[in-house]
Amino acid sequence: ILITRFSAVGDIAMTIPLLYSLARTYPNDQFIFVSRERFGQFFIDKPKNLLFIGINLGHYKGLGGLFRLYKTLNKYKPDYVADLHDVLRTKVLRSYFMLLSRAKVANIIKGRGEKQKLTRSKNKIQVQLKSTFERYRDVFTRLGFPFTPTFTSLFNDSKGDITEFNNIIPQKGEKKWVGVAPFAAHKGKIYPTEKMEQVVRLIRSKGVGVYFITQNPCDIPMSILGQL
Repeated sequence: ILITRFSAVGDIAMTIPLLYSLARTYPNDQFIFVSRERFGQFFIDKPKNLLFIGINLGHYKGLGGLFRLYKTLNKYKPDYVADLHDVLRTKVLRSYFMLLSRAKVANIIKGRGEKQKLTRSKNKIQVQLKSTFERYRDVFTRLGFPFTPTFTSLFNDSKGDITEFNNIIPQKGEKKWVGVAPFAAHKGKIYPTEKMEQVVRLIRSKGVGVYFITQNPCDIPMSILGQL
């Protein structure tokens, strides 16, 4: 089963609990996850039947590049292709597998129409939408691999060593902390400053500490920093 998801960090992180549970549910099947090279470091102590393949997308531009990527991945002779991204690049790639390799394919249904109805300024339709986790699971169910998430930790029953983070995050102690990553690669996905102020104010009112995760702290508005 070949699985594709090329970005972004949060979406890749959300695949891990499901992929680990999936692979352990079907130990006699091989699961191959294809993503950007740098995301390989997230897959700690993964199941033996889960293979991570890191690629440099810059080497596979255009239809010709994607065809070369198809030929590279087709060496694994996948019977199924699960597209957890559903962008133009992965649509083309899964089409190659469907048409040329006769693989059974399924892709994530993002529910953009439902989300637009929920977030539009007028006449909102306020219903509970499926989470990304559920949408990921649905892909595998449609391929014939239903499963129940059993994941608890990257470190199984033990605790990971977090001392290497001591210099970049606050010391936990007895206090609870929430880490917030306020920015995104696309401007339209960044939560508005005034809304983020409300979020920080609400978290702080619960006696919980807040720290921001960003490459440039100067980008965080003073109106928010003043609450920390």
